[in-house]
Amino acid sequence: MKTFCEENGISKQAKEDKQFEYFANYCVIRSFYPEDFDPELITTDDADDTGVDGICFLIDGELVTTINEAQDIFNRPKRNISVTIYLMQSKTSESFDKGEILKFGQGAVDLVTDHSELPQRDFILKKSMACAMLSRA
Repeated sequence: MKTFCEENGISKQAKEDKQFEYFANYCVIRSFYPEDFDPELITTDDADDTGVDGICFLIDGELVTTINEAQDIFNRPKRNISVTIYLMQSKTSESFDKGEILKFGQGAVDLVTDHSELPQRDFILKKSMACAMLSRA
């Protein structure tokens, strides 16, 4: 993990659990998307405490991080475009906490609903807006 953070320019000031979030999110998505990418593009901010640590959209096989990128793909002359949304939560503890799992579930549902009940700062808000756009596409 230390090498990964150094190679990807992740701040040494980031706490170990945050570094692990970057690492875990990257590893999960890398298994579905073979191209190199910045793990900060799929990892939530510390301020976004919805229980979701990472959000990634793969649309027509491409990693999409903005609504404009998604719209560009949907404007292509294709009939069927696959969309996969990955929501991730990572923990460094050796056991599961039922409350944390429930919080993740609530955060996942909140992300894809039209009327959010959880606080949404910039990163989560943008991903929530992307989910809304995808549901209309």
